[in-house]
Amino acid sequence: MEDLRRTAVLGVGSLSEAMDMQPQTYPRLLINMVKTAEMTGDLPSILDDMAEYYTSIDETRKQMKRVYFSIILPLFA
Repeated sequence: MEDLRRTAVLGVGSLSEAMDMQPQTYPRLLINMVKTAEMTGDLPSILDDMAEYYTSIDETRKQMKRVYFSIILPLFA
């Protein structure tokens, strides 16, 4: 996050441009959604939506791991 702030201070015109300069940190989908939101003026709403989206993905991934281990571990016990 510190790199993003430093990039923004150094003259990058928008949040999406600063994020685009760090593709290893931000998913392409997020960068493109922020870019679109900047053009439409709907950045707060899109950021909320994307936070929900990535939280949902994380929760689904955790649930899948729990189910996987609840099925696999009994086979080896």
